[in-house]
Amino acid sequence: MQQTRSIRYKKCYTPTMRVESRGVNRPRIDAVAFESGRKMLIMPKRIPEETKQRAIRLVLDHLDDYPNLTTACESVAKAAGFVAESLRRGVRQAQVDAGDCAGVSSSESERIRRLERENRELRETNAIQRDAALFFAGELDPRRR
Repeated sequence: MQQTRSIRYKKCYTPTMRVESRGVNRPRIDAVAFESGRKMLIMPKRIPEETKQRAIRLVLDHLDDYPNLTTACESVAKAAGFVAESLRRGVRQAQVDAGDCAGVSSSESERIRRLERENRELRETNAIQRDAALFFAGELDPRRR
């Protein structure tokens, strides 16, 4: 007797409409409504580097006018049209790069990333060579003939 299995398929929900878009030159976060009633946020593209650097300089120049960094970032980010947290992280990294705060600078983190990538590639190469050596040692083994 042949046993049959029931196969379950997940329902596929397709987006039906886009809601909540912003102005022409501003990054936007769209909410996509699904048939199930759930909403999913679509993240905007990356902030242009020039705009980000200008906003960071603006926060650093006017930091004394605000009680703390978060408030300054919220104010400038609202005017610039992007999220305050990404601006705050950029300002914090700029302070670390300038030596004003403790932390790992951008150049140092890039160097670490490059060294880790090189280390990973060398480990992979060593593993391939080790496997090849074992394979060829087995082929040349007189006991296997």
